[in-house]
Amino acid sequence: MSKVVSGDADFGIVRIANPHPEGIKSITLGRDKILLAMSEDNPLSRRPKLRMEDLRDCPFVMIPRSESPFFRQLIESTCAEVGGFIPKVMREVFNFELILRLMPGSLDVSFVPALYNTDSISGVVFREVEGVGLYNSYSGLWRSENDSPTLVNFVKILSRRKNFK
Repeated sequence: MSKVVSGDADFGIVRIANPHPEGIKSITLGRDKILLAMSEDNPLSRRPKLRMEDLRDCPFVMIPRSESPFFRQLIESTCAEVGGFIPKVMREVFNFELILRLMPGSLDVSFVPALYNTDSISGVVFREVEGVGLYNSYSGLWRSENDSPTLVNFVKILSRRKNFK
């Protein structure tokens, strides 16, 4: 976002529809479900259904607040509002892939965007939590004063796309 604000970039893509500074416009490009990830050795992985309350005593691994304040706030507020608890954050790790690579064999749990649900990391299972609809949004940003014809046309094309969800 900082390169768009400074004028070094005409268009940027950010995860999570963050509040943005005055003079910045945005368009939602899509969204990705957020899933619970855990080791296949975690006893919770064998339950047919998981509820937020089931996570009350689990050790969490999370992205640091400084790295992604809106994602972190989304997870913490959902735990509090739906499950009635504050997550017990035992470790903070700066990216989702590393979180998943550290997970096999541990009791840790973490919420991660569904796009990380691939076969590339063995020993990790991904689950939806019953009654919780968490999504990670992706938005495009540009300066409202930028009247570049290429940018204007690009944003028009994006806004007509029906397959962005």
